[in-house]
Amino acid sequence: MLCSLLLCECLLLLTSYAHDDEWIDPTDMLNYDAASGTMRKSQVKYGISEKKDVSPDLSCAEEMSECYSRLDSLTHKIDECEKK
Repeated sequence: MLCSLLLCECLLLLTSYAHDDEWIDPTDMLNYDAASGTMRKSQVKYGISEKKDVSPDLSCAEEMSECYSRLDSLTHKIDECEKK
């Protein structure tokens, strides 16, 4: 009886240690550290686009200012219609 209880306790300890490890992607060899046998933290953030420093195009800036002025005039017209 005591042996079976001790065996169950050992098995519970072993399974709890197995769940502490995070899942290792076998195809991700860029982040695998062979010396320690673990995965390094990924340097790439997936799903987040990187911002590039690009000088704004003047024609795009002019288009944006026109769009903003049209948007402002349309919102003003909508406000007038809602007041009526």
